[in-house]
Amino acid sequence: MERRFDPRFPVDLEIGITDLNNSAEPVIGTLINISESGICVFLPEYKAAGAMVKLDFADTVLYGQVAYAYEEEDRFRTGIAVERVLVRASDLTSILESLLGQAEPHGAHG
Repeated sequence: MERRFDPRFPVDLEIGITDLNNSAEPVIGTLINISESGICVFLPEYKAAGAMVKLDFADTVLYGQVAYAYEEEDRFRTGIAVERVLVRASDLTSILESLLGQAEPHGAHG
């Protein structure tokens, strides 16, 4: 059974993720899919569920909370629930439209 509330759209973008509880440099990963409520990334290091993070990609800043992370080969698939979006006075829906155009979401049935 699908537990997601929003359709996911595939993406392949570099993303910087900063743990807000740690002043270290951002970790560079790959944004692999996005929806109106969250994103999924591959990261080179583990981020614990519950961690508050800042995400930077494509002139966009997202704030969110890590929902899950698990190892997949030599990286960590990490899901992040989006809390706030700051991008030239746009919302996440506008970001989706500009990044994805008319892309078909994963799991969409025609």
